[in-house]
Amino acid sequence: MEWTIYDKTGLTKKAEIKELEYNGEFMGESYVSFSVKSFSPIAFEMGDKLTYRGEEYTLNYDPTVVKKAARYKSGEGFVYDNVKFNSASDELTRCDFLDYVKGDNKVHFTSLPNFDFYASSVQDLADRIQANLDRIYTGSQQWTVVVSSDSEGKKNVPVSINNINVWGALELVNTTFEMNFIIRGRTITIGTEGVAVEGMFSYGKGNGLYQIERNAEQDQAIITRLRAYGSTRNMPVRYYNEIHYVTGSVYVVASYSDNLASNNFYWVKLNLAYTKQRFDETVDFQVNNIWYEGHWEYHSQSYGEVEAGYSMKVYTQRSGLFRNEDKIQNFKDGVHYAAFPSWAVEVPLIPAQQVVQNLMLPGFSFEENDVYVDSDNLSELGIREGTVFFDGSTDGLDEIYPSIEGMTADDLNEAGIPVTVVAGDNGNLDEIADADQVEDDGFWTDKADGESIPPFKAVLKNIGFDIREYWYDGMQPVLSMRDGQLGGREFNIINVEEGTAGGGVKTYILTLERVEDSDLGMYFPNKDYNMKPGDKFVILDIEMPDVYIKAASQRLLRAAKEYLAKNDYVRYTYSPKVDEIYMARQHDEAMSSGGAIKSLHDTLKEGDLLSFKDTDLSVEKSIVIDKLTIKEGDIIPTYEITLREDKTVGTIQRMQNQIDSIISGKDKSVGSNGAYRSQLVFDSYISFPTIGRQDTLYVARDRNYTTYAWTGNNYEMTTASVSEDELASKMNKVTILCGY
Repeated sequence: MEWTIYDKTGLTKKAEIKELEYNGEFMGESYVSFSVKSFSPIAFEMGDKLTYRGEEYTLNYDPTVVKKAARYKSGEGFVYDNVKFNSASDELTRCDFLDYVKGDNKVHFTSLPNFDFYASSVQDLADRIQANLDRIYTGSQQWTVVVSSDSEGKKNVPVSINNINVWGALELVNTTFEMNFIIRGRTITIGTEGVAVEGMFSYGKGNGLYQIERNAEQDQAIITRLRAYGSTRNMPVRYYNEIHYVTGSVYVVASYSDNLASNNFYWVKLNLAYTKQRFDETVDFQVNNIWYEGHWEYHSQSYGEVEAGYSMKVYTQRSGLFRNEDKIQNFKDGVHYAAFPSWAVEVPLIPAQQVVQNLMLPGFSFEENDVYVDSDNLSELGIREGTVFFDGSTDGLDEIYPSIEGMTADDLNEAGIPVTVVAGDNGNLDEIADADQVEDDGFWTDKADGESIPPFKAVLKNIGFDIREYWYDGMQPVLSMRDGQLGGREFNIINVEEGTAGGGVKTYILTLERVEDSDLGMYFPNKDYNMKPGDKFVILDIEMPDVYIKAASQRLLRAAKEYLAKNDYVRYTYSPKVDEIYMARQHDEAMSSGGAIKSLHDTLKEGDLLSFKDTDLSVEKSIVIDKLTIKEGDIIPTYEITLREDKTVGTIQRMQNQIDSIISGKDKSVGSNGAYRSQLVFDSYISFPTIGRQDTLYVARDRNYTTYAWTGNNYEMTTASVSEDELASKMNKVTILCGY
């Protein structure tokens, strides 16, 4: 077979070659190369073209020539060795990635090579790549950038660009958004690994392979025991040293009255199973995920069916914070933990001098040993320890910290934090409910000295806590927008007020500072770029409530498992030797099928998935073609293929040190007081004091109520359940989980 080289117009023949070599690397360059000898000089020029397997390749440099004889004196008088023609993807290295956007998205741009932008998804990056390619390549040279409809990748990513080309921007697809891409001709497809090569290859005559070589990756660091740490962002100081859970009693706000207010103090009447002697005069307690400072009165009173209770004077600057039957989740300062039964208190096991400020895995500080994740491969590979930080310091790893991101009303309600939303609302608490629509253009060049830019207001749904309760001296809370027209911009929170929406649903009204983009000389929001209902946000630089910290710990656990799943096994590269006779026969069959069968020779591409199996090596896989070489010029083409294993489904992991969710009888234990304890979800416990060893106990967890029957030795869960209303009449027999 011969291939013809044309000039850049495609009209003038330059040379014909009978041998060439194709080389392609997944998410890398692809090219053809050849050596040619001639009687006379060949007028190679940049822009010369060659078509191979239906794709056009271009000469982008002036090749070296070695003269060995005078013109027309020898067929080897002029030698051009290893001449390289690049695929169209080489154009991406010659196009600068500037601050340009597609013309229809109304986003301001600077056209500079150094800029920042906020990508709600990889589509935002793809659009900018398309806009830059459109600057140079038009008509028959136009590029198309496509994001696969079923692709998934990192969301809400801040991107910083510093003088790179479009190829460098395309590399961000993999390094920053954790997605693959493949280039065919002038089409870039993001979020794909190519297509599956038809058929299952295996060793043996007529099966496609005559040799399989497997090599373990030498530089791989295998991990079977992983310690994972989150960020310090939004974490309370010494959080893990100071949290305690008093879990063995009923703490119910029996009633409240805001008309007893005096000097900004409000009275709250409590029913406690424990006497006042277990508390100091001043005690911190938690209701609806908010901490309050309370002061005991010196007398006890009787309230209705409550046998005895104590009045607590609660310091707060507004009324209406408590509702009948609101439960006290926990106590903090002012509690004599030693006076409680041991089974009723969970205390940190870390020493006071150990200060851990990072977000930790679930169970940390309440376990005697440190907390880590073990792989199921540990028994086979042994203990191989590793550490990873999800704190934003490592490319490709998310920063994980307590955040409202992804939180829903259902999540909080299930965690025992009652919140409501307007009827018909989707329940996503990280979305703006409403916002002022700014009408000026954002340019304040004529602003007088001392003149301030007017702020604007945004309305949040009931997020389950009041930002003011977690706003401390020296901190500046920030509303950081994750998408919408203001995606990536941050606004200082000046003030917070309570509000109401339809049906009297609680909301929070934020007063926000407008922010100046110094590159554009423009303040945001403005008439063209406003905050809209449904825009996603997070709140930064506050100390987050417990429920959000625990939710973040669960996210950290999931991320740790995913990380371990990619590093807890031996990764291999496979180099199968493809049977060229098998490939030639398949090509002939495809050519005679009238298009019904695709030729593997003509369509095989790096990035495609090759399926193969071998019983002796205990392997049956579909693995990405990492490198592909095709040599043409002999009777039939020969192939060299390198497959790189990329594990996408992790093995089942398990948490050590009793971190697993255990509900079976295998974890039963009976304490010295006869109490039965079952660990339900990570660091949350239900404890059952033997209150006169009732025949039945009614237990609340996550606002669901279950019955437990006394068997003579301990309490066993029964199939019966009880409603919240029914439970109210049985309060004297119930133990309620407090430490969510």
